[in-house]
Amino acid sequence: MVNNVPIYSSSSIGQIVGYRDLFHERMMPNIRKCVSTLKRENLMHLVSNMAEKLVNRPFYNPNYGHGREDIDALRFFFSKDNAKYINEVLLRFNKLVNRAKKQPHSYLAASEDSLLYLMRDIFATTYKVNNYNIIKIEKNFFKSLYAANQITCERGGGVSPYTLEDNPELFYAATMLRQFSSNNYHDNHMLLVTQTIKCIRFFEFAAKHTEFSKMVPLFCQKYGLDNKWWCYPKAIWELECIFNSHIGEIDFAKCKMPDDNITYRVAIESSLDVNDFVSKKENRDFTKFRSRPLIRMDETRFFLFNHNLWIEHIYNSLYFDFREIAEKEFGFKGQAFNRLYTTDFSEGCLFTQTLKGIFLSQSNVNLCENECIEIDKSKEAKNCGAPDFYARYDNFVFLFENKDIKLKDYTKECGKLKDYLDFLYLNLVRSDKGKPKGVGQLLKNVQRIRTGEFQKRWDPNCPKDAIVYPILVLADVKQTMNGVKNLLQNWQVDEYSHFSIDGSNIMPVVLTDIATLCLFAKTFSNRNFKSYLDDYYKKSSIDYFIKSNELTDLFNGLASFPEYMKTQHNEGIVDFSKHWEEYIRK
Repeated sequence: MVNNVPIYSSSSIGQIVGYRDLFHERMMPNIRKCVSTLKRENLMHLVSNMAEKLVNRPFYNPNYGHGREDIDALRFFFSKDNAKYINEVLLRFNKLVNRAKKQPHSYLAASEDSLLYLMRDIFATTYKVNNYNIIKIEKNFFKSLYAANQITCERGGGVSPYTLEDNPELFYAATMLRQFSSNNYHDNHMLLVTQTIKCIRFFEFAAKHTEFSKMVPLFCQKYGLDNKWWCYPKAIWELECIFNSHIGEIDFAKCKMPDDNITYRVAIESSLDVNDFVSKKENRDFTKFRSRPLIRMDETRFFLFNHNLWIEHIYNSLYFDFREIAEKEFGFKGQAFNRLYTTDFSEGCLFTQTLKGIFLSQSNVNLCENECIEIDKSKEAKNCGAPDFYARYDNFVFLFENKDIKLKDYTKECGKLKDYLDFLYLNLVRSDKGKPKGVGQLLKNVQRIRTGEFQKRWDPNCPKDAIVYPILVLADVKQTMNGVKNLLQNWQVDEYSHFSIDGSNIMPVVLTDIATLCLFAKTFSNRNFKSYLDDYYKKSSIDYFIKSNELTDLFNGLASFPEYMKTQHNEGIVDFSKHWEEYIRK
């Protein structure tokens, strides 16, 4: 059931080289001006090569040609004609390494986010014929990438409000969250599986739902699915198999796929034309790229420029597709569709049914919010703050709150660390008006258990001194990034005084996402859900790091519950992938 293997067995931190690390000019180069010197198609090939050879690779590889064939940034960008310039840059890089007292290989050439910024500028400009020579073009594109790197480094930055001396746990947790605005989730396969599961669950729900069932044929019509909705995720997996987790190009004229026409139609509807102009204003937080994660090069060729956006599109696009259908074809207005989608599917189906399946055979009682409202006969039943989900066996209680929180585009684009920490607190602990949220709602129901109010309303057999496991479930796995749980657990302790409870028999809050619950539902239902939580508490304790000061222990102490499940119990991922791939082959 559990093993002795830590969540992380090794850890390393790489730092992206930014423009300011290499150049001291006050003004960074204008990226759009630089990229205007090449045609779009040539730029796509350049981005593809950058993704393959530079992303998360060392900026400088002194061993190139001596058994380590990873090319570095200097050899990638420059010809021998720029030898003098290469030496100047290398001299500045060596000064950076010596000042920081770090190893050269710990500095990375580029990140996926950097290429996204570069792509945004590429689509916000047009090609202009020029007389630049190759030496100048090489320099310009080198500077363009490192200007994009600088934006990545500064995005979401800011000083931690905690100090290393006073609170090392929160200092490192907040430092980890400086990259809150990143668009990357590093396990593409797990993301692919979870997005596919949510996609399938949605369509299975929609096919039986009064309103959504009318919309499904129109969705199928848009993508040429011949009323077979399952061909949509199937087509995406077919494309994914061809892309094989790499940035690059797919040519329908050179590869044959089952349901070729459907797959091609899905690619068409998911793509921007290579010559489209997209202003930076309408592409804040890459919203245009999220809706159209492929680039259509010509009639048969498509270019994938960011793997994360492509995978997220599988499920995330459904909301926007069905909202458009609901508004145009069925007259939905304002928040009507959002309420339908959230209440009926996200909460009623995805969240509640998943937990019902998990706790069906391992609880004395399990209740969703609606069932709590039906049991409670008081006048304020609907507004009493019933738990989103409650389960108990013997004296162990599991309290769940389900939240779908979204960071504003502007905050994500321009915000600093403090903005994100405020966002987390106001949405997951207590609002600016003092209303309990997330953790606060969980503790409110703990208070009710301790005072006996909970027993009068919902579960008369619940012990007042029950051992409570509070679990906060978010819609987006990115919001559960490593370090967030540490902040929430510390805020949880601060909140005890608001509810006049002392914290006895209350476990630290566990932060997870709905996709992780869906993916591992079978695993949790076949075994004891509590055992996974207990093992996670043990392996994600910050105490080991406080004693050892080892980097690996730090990473384990900050690890999220989704990360724990992925590394410790990946049978759910393997099982789904196997069966789904077999289905695709059929």
